[in-house]
This record gives sequence, C-alpha cells and structure tokens, in this order.
Amino acid sequence: RDCVSTCADLVGMRLLHISGLASFYYQHQLASFSSADTTETNNAIQITGSTLDKLQGLQLAFQIIQKCRPCVLHLELFDSELSSEEEERIEEEKRFVECLRQGIFDCTNTDSFFCDGEDDDE
Repeated sequence: RDCVSTCADLVGMRLLHISGLASFYYQHQLASFSSADTTETNNAIQITGSTLDKLQGLQLAFQIIQKCRPCVLHLELFDSELSSEEEERIEEEKRFVECLRQGIFDCTNTDSFFCDGEDDDE
C-alpha cells in the first residue's frame, strides 16, 4: 500500500485505495443515504459480499477514478476476495476480468458513459 501511494505521488496522480470491494460498495451506498459527514470512510471493515456486490464495487471504483483522473486504482488483497473453491473461483475470475476490461476501456474512451465531459455544442 505504501509503495503504491509513493509511486502515485511521484508521478503526480491521485490514488484510490480499496481494501474490500463489497465493503467499498456498501459504504458508498450508505453514504448516499446518510446526511452525516461522509468525507472519510473506513475500508478496514471487511464485509463478505456476493460476487455481484464486489463487481458493483469495482464498477463504482471505475466511475470514481474516471472523475478523478489521472488516478491509480489499488485493490488491496483482491485475490483473497475470490472464492477458494476452484470452479467458483474460475467463474468469478472470468467475471472480474471482463469487468476490468470494460472499466479500462471506458476509462480510456472519452465517449464512454463514464465520462462527465459531454459536448454541449448543439
């Protein structure tokens, strides 16, 4: 974590560090319904969520880094979030790789739905 943070600082990029995709997603959902100050989140709480919750957390992370670019996304202990059962793990890996491919494509494509900048020259 410290190494990634130092590297991001050296190249002048923001860093989004996530320790648990499901907990990141849940915290974001709770923050959107709460009127409390949500400027600081505690990702140290590990929540076991479904694969769908983790995928939604990854998609949310890509939406955030798109708004904050240039930005580095660091998924700490990502491997430990996947199932330990071989068949389930293979299926989860396929789903995450597809989500990563789509997210990376959307982050490099300025015409994607993730981008805030729309042409208003009509």
